[in-house]
Amino acid sequence: MRDFALMAFGGGGPLFGAELARILGIPLVVVPPQPGNFSAIGMLLAGARLDVARSLVADLSPAGIAGVAEALVALEAEARAMAAREFGDATARFSHQAEMRYRGQRHSVLVDFAGAPDATMLRVAFEAVYRTRYGRSLGEDFVPEIVGLRVVAQADGARPNLAALSPAPQGGATPQPVAHRRLHMMAGWAMAPVWQRETLPVGFALTGPAVIEEYGSTTVLGTGDAAVVGELGQITIRVAAG
Repeated sequence: MRDFALMAFGGGGPLFGAELARILGIPLVVVPPQPGNFSAIGMLLAGARLDVARSLVADLSPAGIAGVAEALVALEAEARAMAAREFGDATARFSHQAEMRYRGQRHSVLVDFAGAPDATMLRVAFEAVYRTRYGRSLGEDFVPEIVGLRVVAQADGARPNLAALSPAPQGGATPQPVAHRRLHMMAGWAMAPVWQRETLPVGFALTGPAVIEEYGSTTVLGTGDAAVVGELGQITIRVAAG
């Protein structure tokens, strides 16, 4: 745990993040800008993805591979048409995946492959994925088979300048607490200043106990916790020992 940071997001995450990190022995907590909307912001920043899949049972014989190649052509044509309609074919990247297992098994693993399907390449790739998942492959006496095909289309959207979206002001007047509040901490009661997050400039540092309020969330610093506002408006908290 000492090698990690805790990301505290959501409406309630920053409220308990520092105390939870202290209990777990995690030294750092990061509170992103607008933590209550963090998941939604992540969705908006993520690239677009379309999956076109088809069930198909085939072995790695020449006839089986020929059937896979034929199905793959149709799947890629469908994926390209969908990508052109949804986000522009010229911006899309296409990749192939096969759902594979040993004959007689119930569960399959997803195997990435590039270019035209090839029996040797698919077997090697499948056994590598299988070993990663289960610790060993079953050897030459067991027959791999394909049970599904997938073509994935991906495209990157326009990425905003996150620094420009930061709610943290650059410089200006030194912020002041808007109130003081009595808090019950793990060590007992403490009087803590209350800060408005949107008034805290980049580089501003404070030590707990403290409360940082904003629309949608509240960040609480325990006694001795040290926080600083980063360039993107994130608050990084170095957690004091419990």
